[in-house]
Amino acid sequence: MSSIILRSEQQPDLRVLEDVFVDTGVLAQLSGRNSQIMFGRRGTGKSHVLRVLAARSQRQQNELPVYADVRLLGSAQLMTEPGRGLGTRSVGIFKDLLSLLQQRLLEHSVSLDGRGLEEVSDFADSIRTVTAVMSQRETTDEWQTTRTGEHGIGLKLSLTGASLDAQSKDHGEVVGKRTEHYNEIFESTVVFAEVSHHLDAAVTAIGVDRLVLLIDEWASIPLDVQPYVAEFLKRTVFPSPTVTVKIASLENHSAFTTRTDAGARIGFELGGDVFANLDLDDYYNHERNPSNASIFMRDLLYRHLAAELPPGYLAAAHSITSAGQLVARLFGEPQAFSEVVRASHGVVRDFLGIHTHAFFHSMRSKQSKITAEAVRATASEWFEIDKLANLSTEMYEVFRRLVNDVVGGAGSAYFLVDRAFATAKAIRELYDLRLIHLVRRGVTRSDAPGTRYLLYSVDAGAYTDIDGLSDDLADAAVISPETTISGN
Repeated sequence: MSSIILRSEQQPDLRVLEDVFVDTGVLAQLSGRNSQIMFGRRGTGKSHVLRVLAARSQRQQNELPVYADVRLLGSAQLMTEPGRGLGTRSVGIFKDLLSLLQQRLLEHSVSLDGRGLEEVSDFADSIRTVTAVMSQRETTDEWQTTRTGEHGIGLKLSLTGASLDAQSKDHGEVVGKRTEHYNEIFESTVVFAEVSHHLDAAVTAIGVDRLVLLIDEWASIPLDVQPYVAEFLKRTVFPSPTVTVKIASLENHSAFTTRTDAGARIGFELGGDVFANLDLDDYYNHERNPSNASIFMRDLLYRHLAAELPPGYLAAAHSITSAGQLVARLFGEPQAFSEVVRASHGVVRDFLGIHTHAFFHSMRSKQSKITAEAVRATASEWFEIDKLANLSTEMYEVFRRLVNDVVGGAGSAYFLVDRAFATAKAIRELYDLRLIHLVRRGVTRSDAPGTRYLLYSVDAGAYTDIDGLSDDLADAAVISPETTISGN
């Protein structure tokens, strides 16, 4: 069990990633030519989906996938020093992305004995464009005055007498000059038309009909930089008929658009420039369809074990040839497996983590199979170590009030939030940390038909020792943002 890899980026073999992947219809939605954004919380499998998409695209004729992990772009200074300027950081990160793309085109060109090498080189040159900017200017005035003169005294004699005559000639000249000193700095820039033209030329020259750019971990780009990188993509990559872009990100940590002081839009227009209608949290939701969620997690577990163990081991050593047989052999009762699925709330990484901990917990207890008691104990431990530990003191207090009001006060694991407060900082942070889980959008109540609610559930690890909670969604408590969220 300990050999199961919880993070897809730690699995270098794409064949294994494909073997363990259980498709619920996600790939079909991502297979089109439209550029798309895929959302999902940490652990839902966004990276896994993109890497499987890359592997399948690689096998298509005249199709070239380029997988880009944004966490590897830029430098520490670009990411952490706002004083370097928004423009410098935005252009720097975007150029790193273009350079990664160019490197992939170069590798493909070399594999074709240099086909399109000149066009790929021209694309590289367009990425390296710089512009001169005068950063400092000093003006110095210098003035110089020169004077020349003739002076003399003469004696004149005449019949009428003598006279003394003094003469003086004075000539002056003023000479001046102005000297300017300035420093010139070469700054990196992006010429959109040039980059777009050379990208198209390079893709065509290497014989690729479709280039699929897969951008992972978008949320790792600083928030203030994201709209500008999106704008650069929109102006250079999106216009190309041969390029499709797929982006994976955390919804609450994404800023694809912003407005200038004059009101101009910078970045993507969601729904216009790019589609953003895919959220992995919606696919594995246990509360919406417990049966489908259980089947998905059961198949996932079987595929992971079959891939990590020696070929044929499960069948030869344990006569296990199906996911159903595996679950029956590992779990003492069907309820125990259902508890693992419920406690994971559709998050794949949490499911695998809780299952692995429950397996070793049962081994330490000398149990031959995983029990429901072991699952509840390990779900509580996983909750404490992997989720609750990440909360700030302020957010812990908010979560404590929420659990007291919902679980303690209403006797339910579910609660409703007015849609007007759905973007509140506390709700977003608790959701991102997987302490609360979105069950359904657009819920209405007969006592307030004009109000739209979001239905959430409290993470099961918060109440594993509490019996008698209502499973009826109709019993969901309506929380008061003024008291539960803000604490006023």
